[in-house]
Amino acid sequence: PGWEMGAFAANGFGDHSPGHYSLVAGVTMEIVMTCFFLIVIMGATDKRAPAGFAPIAIGLALTLIHLVSIPVTNTSVNPARSTGQALVVGGWAIEQLWVFWVAPLIGGILGGVVYKTLGAEVTVVEIMDRVMPVEDAEISAFAAKAFTKQGMKLKLETQVTELKRGADNVTCTLKAKDGKTEQVTVDRVI
Repeated sequence: PGWEMGAFAANGFGDHSPGHYSLVAGVTMEIVMTCFFLIVIMGATDKRAPAGFAPIAIGLALTLIHLVSIPVTNTSVNPARSTGQALVVGGWAIEQLWVFWVAPLIGGILGGVVYKTLGAEVTVVEIMDRVMPVEDAEISAFAAKAFTKQGMKLKLETQVTELKRGADNVTCTLKAKDGKTEQVTVDRVI
């Protein structure tokens, strides 16, 4: 009961879910688990993480993901894994395969966004005479204080004169109001 002979653990929802979970439950599970997995992968392989521990963190995370999501969808978090089983099983597995491509892609994008939001260094380059483009200096000072409190670096009254993209960073040449130039290397420019 709860499994099909010859289904080769193909991913599915509804009648083809080990626990007969719905499409919504399956999509939600795959998005959340893939998002979580990407956050772990990026955190474990980040240059700030201790070297040599990534395989342990990634392996334990994947184990936990499988323990949680096998009853719901048989666990995908990897479109290639889902495609292999679907091609062997055929029929319903191919019909439901789209879910196991779309949900992990969405989860992967979300994981990247969440990781960058949680772990990125931020430098605010002010090109106006205040941090916020408002006339009220008090509000601008409050914003500057809030940015600094969150660990953001402020470069005030500065002009970006050049951007050079590297393999995994961007180098900005900044020109201050007094004419001095400075180069700052950051992960990304928004």
